[in-house]
Amino acid sequence: MSDTELLTKTDLEELLRQKFGQVTVESLSISQLTQPGENYGANLLAVEVTLAPDHKKMSVVAKLVPVLLDKFNYITVRKEMDFYLLVSPAYRQIQEECQVTENEIVDLFPECYGARATRGPDVGQLPDDGAALLIENLRNRGYSNGNRLTGVDLAHTRLVMVQMARFHATAVALKINKPQVFQDTRGPSPKKEDDKAVKPKPYGPEQEYELIAKQMAKFPEFADKLERIKASVSKTIEQKASGKPIQPSEPFASILHDDLCVNNIMFCYEADKKTPKDLKIIDFQFQFYDSPAKDLLFFLFTSTEVGLVVDHYDDMVRLYHQTFTRLADHSPLRHRTILIQNVSHRNK
Repeated sequence: MSDTELLTKTDLEELLRQKFGQVTVESLSISQLTQPGENYGANLLAVEVTLAPDHKKMSVVAKLVPVLLDKFNYITVRKEMDFYLLVSPAYRQIQEECQVTENEIVDLFPECYGARATRGPDVGQLPDDGAALLIENLRNRGYSNGNRLTGVDLAHTRLVMVQMARFHATAVALKINKPQVFQDTRGPSPKKEDDKAVKPKPYGPEQEYELIAKQMAKFPEFADKLERIKASVSKTIEQKASGKPIQPSEPFASILHDDLCVNNIMFCYEADKKTPKDLKIIDFQFQFYDSPAKDLLFFLFTSTEVGLVVDHYDDMVRLYHQTFTRLADHSPLRHRTILIQNVSHRNK
């Protein structure tokens, strides 16, 4: 099936009208955005479109279901839709209501132009192969991914620490100041029947532990860590079996990305094309509610240059913490300052 058959003119008009009203597509061209083997969980298309009646030209990324449907995760479709349609607008709204100046507003996400979970009427059923998400093409604004092979350097890491802290702290501000909006924004947890629609993994937690143990056995200095890992995996198995996962610690649990690595962050640069000045976070398929430390540690240990964590770990955690508490202590967001003491205690 060709790209234009996967995303038709009618599809585009239906999706874009969610944001732009009664527009029609004058012209469009569609090409693959990623190389074969990349982003196997979705089919990403680059779309150049001109809209009538104003002849508006747009560069759009269309995120469709993967070509190999056995890679299609039904649950993540609605998670990502909810993020762009509910979470992102709520982030901006709480900041505007708290009188955060425009240059200080957390603006870390690409603009969403339209989304759907199914081709037909959406009554909350599982997504089908017509699921689609349209967002702005950040590459046309000068954004690009960091080097996934080497990881990012200290300048990039510092920027990530600051913006990650702002991302997490804004969610906490929303939770504290507008708890009902926060609950509505988070959306419901996946239902048990949703799990049945997702193809099971060929291995479970026990096999995951065996794989980890096999690799760690190559490093004798890790031998004393194996029992702790095994205990942690066993605890995970028990939690899943009980259907009652551990609730995150309050009051500073936040909305997480849960896959915050170099692949899912795009940077733009100063005129020297080396110094990062801004970033955007993409791919919110796994976002959920938990300790912000998970995003922090995952990025530091998966996406930075060799040696950076050894030399700068304390500095990076401190920078994250200072940024988080500075936003929390900003006078309009200061409600319940116990947040600051709790974050400080947890980072000791």
